[in-house]
Amino acid sequence: NWIYTGWQTIDGSTYFYTKDHNYVTGEQVIQGVKYTFGSDGRLQAGSGTLGIDVSKWNGSIDWTQVRNSGVSYAIIRCGYRGKATGALVQDPRFAANVRGARAAGLSVGLYFFSQATSDVEAVEEASMAASLASGCGVSLPIYIDVEGSGGRGAGIDSGTRTAVCKAFCAT
Repeated sequence: NWIYTGWQTIDGSTYFYTKDHNYVTGEQVIQGVKYTFGSDGRLQAGSGTLGIDVSKWNGSIDWTQVRNSGVSYAIIRCGYRGKATGALVQDPRFAANVRGARAAGLSVGLYFFSQATSDVEAVEEASMAASLASGCGVSLPIYIDVEGSGGRGAGIDSGTRTAVCKAFCAT
């Protein structure tokens, strides 16, 4: 017997399990999005909204195909801090991705891949993201991405990581 928590896809159906390992049913709001689940726990088709995150690693994107697949929003990487040198870099596909997603009718938000090691660097990253967002018609928030990548930001302690996230969001 398996014990599940969070989102799970089982035999082609999607479920959401609580921390008590029980699937949810009926209307549920999960991370701010409303979903509808059947009495058997299966996510109902057309329930909720579907979004993607993209960066240069996704290459050239057919945004009409993305929209036609049911995606309604895209969170696009606007930039990153180099994991070795710490240089701030605009994602080379940023402008094309924003133009393409908006032209296809998708809502757009941005994210910045952080390698900040201090609150000062986090402010620099957030300032760059806000500058890039200015005038490009994004309708969703700017997010900070702090996932591990083995770079310069990977070795900071949890207190510093918290300070980085707070400084980014405050900016």
